[in-house]
Amino acid sequence: MSKMDPRPGAAIGIDRLIALNDEIAALVHAGVPLDRGLTAVGRDTRGRLGHLATRLGERLERGESLDASLEAEGKAVPSFYRSVVAAGVRSGRLASALEGLATYARKFAETRRAIGLALIYPIIVAMLAYVLFLLFVMLLAPRFSSVFATFRFERLGSMTLFDWLHDHPVYWVPVVPALLLLLLAWWVQSGHAAVLRPRRLGGVFRLVPGLGTILMQAQAADFADLLSLMVDNGVSLDEAIVLAADATDSPALRSSAVHLAEGIRRGDSLAALSKESRSLPPMLAWVLSTSTTVGSLAPALKHAAETYRQRAGRGAEMLKTTLPAVLLCVVGAVSAIVFIVAVLHPVLRLWYDLAIPIND
Repeated sequence: MSKMDPRPGAAIGIDRLIALNDEIAALVHAGVPLDRGLTAVGRDTRGRLGHLATRLGERLERGESLDASLEAEGKAVPSFYRSVVAAGVRSGRLASALEGLATYARKFAETRRAIGLALIYPIIVAMLAYVLFLLFVMLLAPRFSSVFATFRFERLGSMTLFDWLHDHPVYWVPVVPALLLLLLAWWVQSGHAAVLRPRRLGGVFRLVPGLGTILMQAQAADFADLLSLMVDNGVSLDEAIVLAADATDSPALRSSAVHLAEGIRRGDSLAALSKESRSLPPMLAWVLSTSTTVGSLAPALKHAAETYRQRAGRGAEMLKTTLPAVLLCVVGAVSAIVFIVAVLHPVLRLWYDLAIPIND
C-alpha cells in the first residue's frame, strides 16, 4: 500500500530536492531500474522525501516516464527540475545533467546557510541595541525633558521626537518584532526548492550584494552544461537550446533561446543570431558566435560551463567571508548614530547650557 504524504503537493525543501536528485543520479549510475530503486528509497526514508520517492516509484512501475511522474507531483517538485530531467533524458545523459544541478543546488544551499550564520550575530547586536533604545525612550528621555524644562533650556528637536515616542509606544514598539517575524518567514520560504532560480528569489535575497551575480553565473553554467550534453549526443541544436533554457527557468534565456531556435530553423547564421541576442551571458554568446561546427561547440560549451561555475564558486566564498563583517559594521554604525543622537547630544548640550551662567 502506498504511503500517503500528509501534505500532498506541498513544495519540498532544497535539502530534500538535493537528496532526491542524488538518489536518482545514483540509481541511474548503478543501472538500477528507477521504479524499484525509488520504491526502495521510499521504504527506507521517512518523512516527505520518502512519500515522494514512493509515489514516483509507483508511477514508474505503471509505465509512466520519469519526467511525467515528476510533472504529476505538481508544486511538490519545481518546474525547472522537471525541465532538467527532460533535458537529461533527451540527451541520454540523465546522470550528468542531475550532477550539474546538484552542484548548483549545493552551492545555493551553502550560500543560504552562510547568509543565515552571517545574520545571527548582527541580529543579536541589533536586538540588544533595540532593548537599550526602548529603555532610553521609556525611562531616560522623560528625565532629559524634565531637566530641560526645569532650567528652561531650549529643547532639542530630537527630544520632541523622543517625547512623541514615549507617549505613543503602540505605533513603534511592535515594528522591530514584526520585522523579525517577517525575516523568519522569509528565511523559511527561502528554504523551498522553488527559489533556486534567480527569478524566484525574494526581495530580501535580491538585496544581498553579489548573490544575484553568483546565481546568474551558476545558471549560465547549467545552461552551457546541458546544451553541451545534448549537442554531444546528437540532439538538434534548435531543440537543444530551448530545452537547456527551459531547465534554467529564466525568462530572459528562454526568450533568447526561442529567438535562436527560430533563426536556426530559418537557416540564419548562428554567429549573427548570437551577437544580436542581448540576454545571453557574454561568454555563451561568444562561444555560440565563434564555434564554426557542431563538433567544436560541445567542448567549448563545456569549458564555458566550468568557467562560470568557478566564478560562481569564488563569488560564493567571498560572500561568505565578507557578509558577516559588512552586516556587523552596518548594525554598529546605526547603533552608534542612534546613541549619539539620543544620549550623547542631549548630555553635551545640557552641560553646555549649565556652564553658560558660570562663565558669565
